[in-house]
Amino acid sequence: AAATELMSQQSFAPRSVLELERVHDFWLLLNQPERANQFLQAHRTAALQADDRSSADTEVRLALSDIQSRLEFDPASAVPLLLPTAQAMSALPHDLDIDGYWSGWHAMAHKAQAWDAAEAGLDLQRTRERNDPDNDSAQAYGDAMTLVRKAELAHQRGDAARAAQQ
Repeated sequence: AAATELMSQQSFAPRSVLELERVHDFWLLLNQPERANQFLQAHRTAALQADDRSSADTEVRLALSDIQSRLEFDPASAVPLLLPTAQAMSALPHDLDIDGYWSGWHAMAHKAQAWDAAEAGLDLQRTRERNDPDNDSAQAYGDAMTLVRKAELAHQRGDAARAAQQ
């Protein structure tokens, strides 16, 4: 409670996306997801403009943070953000290691019980993996894992017939 009160008394102006993410995450640690999201929304544009180290994945990282905090106070507002974020992740350059982004995205889609978005995300992720020349030797494995994950999604949504088909 004391940390929340002290944070509330401060006026933070992040000078980079990393600072924005850190303060957002700190609000989440204080169990203040709505404040975390308000902070993110208030400083997003300025942090993106001020950050000279911005990279291709910067917008995706902020979109994931947006979804993360929304899931805690307004899950319905997070669901429509899932698919566009997955589409943005799938378009990132292959030289970026975004496995952690996909893992977090899938966990959030699961938490939201957004099964259709989760399945579309699996397809987008698999397409990105197929197009990565570094994955040439693991195509069959990747396809098999995607089918298993789709079967798990079908089971979670209660679609036993579809789960058996996967």
